[in-house]
Amino acid sequence: MNKNYKIVLLIAIFIVFTPTHAQLMEDKNIPTLLRENPVDSHLLKLVSALSEQAHFSKKKVTNELSPFILINFLEKLDPVKMYFTRSDIRYFQRYRFKIDDALKQGDLEPIYDIFRIYRLRVQQRLSFCITFLLNPCW
Repeated sequence: MNKNYKIVLLIAIFIVFTPTHAQLMEDKNIPTLLRENPVDSHLLKLVSALSEQAHFSKKKVTNELSPFILINFLEKLDPVKMYFTRSDIRYFQRYRFKIDDALKQGDLEPIYDIFRIYRLRVQQRLSFCITFLLNPCW
């Protein structure tokens, strides 16, 4: 029974995390989720403007706020610090004072870049777990 449970779990994991053929064939293996969309860019500009003008705190999105936005985003993606490596965090520091400008310009590339790495780390962790389940050392 225990072995059947592992097989069902593995099949479910592969179904969830395996990209479809259409996703693989489009735009150099970048899933639809991670491709820029003009509507998303427009919405990002709108949200930035609204947060500066309509939010009760009326904080300007500036270089001063940019590191906090980056840290908050990273903590939301990886709250228990299980996926991002130290080198990933160092790599993300390139966006430390650029996120504010990207938000105002509707440039989603920093967000997509961070999320691509997050997705890669999750897939790596999943692969490790599957290998461990299939080849237990106990």
